[in-house]
Amino acid sequence: MYEPINNYPHEQLTPEILESLAMIYKMRVNPIRATVRGMYDLQFERIKLGQRIMAQKKVQLGGEPGKKEEDTIIEDEDQEVLDVMRTEYRKMMDGVKNVRLSNFKAGASPLISTLAEFCMMQTYMLLEADELHCKKQLDQVLRDFPIYTEYLSKITGIGVSMAGVIISEINIVKAPYVSSLWKYAGLSVEKDNRGTSRRKEHQTVHKYINREGEEKERLGVEHNTFLKSKLTFVMSGCLIKAKNPRYRAIYDNYKTRMENHAVHGVQNDGQKVQLHDRDGNLCVYQDPGEEVKKHYMKQDLDRIGQPLMIFVSKGHRHRMAIRYMVKMFLQDLYPVWRRLENLPVALPYAEAKLGRPPHRGGEPPVLAAEGKA
Repeated sequence: MYEPINNYPHEQLTPEILESLAMIYKMRVNPIRATVRGMYDLQFERIKLGQRIMAQKKVQLGGEPGKKEEDTIIEDEDQEVLDVMRTEYRKMMDGVKNVRLSNFKAGASPLISTLAEFCMMQTYMLLEADELHCKKQLDQVLRDFPIYTEYLSKITGIGVSMAGVIISEINIVKAPYVSSLWKYAGLSVEKDNRGTSRRKEHQTVHKYINREGEEKERLGVEHNTFLKSKLTFVMSGCLIKAKNPRYRAIYDNYKTRMENHAVHGVQNDGQKVQLHDRDGNLCVYQDPGEEVKKHYMKQDLDRIGQPLMIFVSKGHRHRMAIRYMVKMFLQDLYPVWRRLENLPVALPYAEAKLGRPPHRGGEPPVLAAEGKA
């Protein structure tokens, strides 16, 4: 039986108690984190192997390594085989799975013609089976967490894998505000009025011990890059394609706003424009401080104080809308998760400090944990 991470009254939660609670939660989810990371490692290896199989097949059909298909001469019948494999099967090599591995005969299948291809395909299928097994195990493990059974599993577009990423990568005890989640996920806004990224001006100095046992410094990001990539590149696409009634509306509305924006609008497509803040002031490359500047190259130092230019395009507006949609998803997740763990909940800054009404991006998701619709 799962018990909330906190059993103390909210007024008794000191920094020391919160630190110990955060450590307890970390110990709870560490096995899940290892399972999720291992599953994605298997997926990465499976995809690489599938790409190698396809590359080998293209070479056999007359293609040339390192060149696009349209730049090479391939027989019409062989090109049809490639087209069928690409369009009719969801995964790259699903088209050859009907071959019985125990009765392989050279030339028996037009897609698997040699023993080497047979062995590569067998490895591919074993990796896929292991990946599916990990996903089934993950589903069983996550059922012990109320945030999965009562909330995440009920959101259209959120599957087992993404729920595992969210639960294992985010320590909700360390997030007193929703902005804490945004910062950890790399979705906050930096001093130069741009979203957090891997740019040098968004990095900070980190100390580490090298192999000689000496303390050194280097620049590094402060957010969880794995979590950010899964939220912005994987989860966002799932929410949009699944036509989630709330988050698809948030994405479409924000994208429409940006299309009519004075700076980011369609009238400036294909142009570089100067970036301004909300007050209309010109944004420039910020001085990061002496500690960070020690790691800058000459061209980085020369940019300090120069105006910030952005390239306006349809893709840029798409990424802006994706980022905003994911932030709203985390904003919905934050109060539900904190209450399930018996932790205090803070209002978003826009509501608590600026007095703005709650976001109106469609009907909120079902909050089974609170008994609301």
